[in-house]
Amino acid sequence: MGIVHDVVVVLGFALIGGLIGYVTNVIAIEMLFKPRRPVCLLPGKHLCIQGLIPARKSALAKRLGDVAARYAYSDSIRARYRERLEREVVNTVRETVLQRLRGSSIRSALAEMVLPGLAELVAKAVSPVIMSLLEEASTRINIAEIVEEEFMNLPVTELEKIFRQIAGRELRFIELMGFALGALIGLVEGIVALTI
Repeated sequence: MGIVHDVVVVLGFALIGGLIGYVTNVIAIEMLFKPRRPVCLLPGKHLCIQGLIPARKSALAKRLGDVAARYAYSDSIRARYRERLEREVVNTVRETVLQRLRGSSIRSALAEMVLPGLAELVAKAVSPVIMSLLEEASTRINIAEIVEEEFMNLPVTELEKIFRQIAGRELRFIELMGFALGALIGLVEGIVALTI
């Protein structure tokens, strides 16, 4: 009964410690999102609990908006955006002019040869004006505010779903590490219990 008993006791401590560690981490991860509304444990709202994400949603929204605006207004992003926007404006103007001219009463082989060049000329002449107007208008748009509003409009259940999609493997790893660390502590406790 000696050594087998000792091994069973140590393994029992390790298993119980592992389960406690695992369950504790599962509860901790759930408490990132739940409870979604404050739950008061004592009357008078002195001791209330709420999930981290629901409780700090407005602060997270503000911070996310600030970060998005900082990067959106960086020189490299603005340059790439302007380049792509200009290309799309030129293409859209060219296609629109070409479509309108082809829809008119001008239908001849000569007109079909001239229309693409004419559409290109109009597009190149009009696009800088459109780009200037778009750039002026974009300076009046507060990206941080838009991102913050969008984030605030997302239900907490949707935020949880997004968070779990992004960090699902890492969250699972945290749960399993809770088991491993708990089992290790339980193993040490079991050994200590046998030696006392």
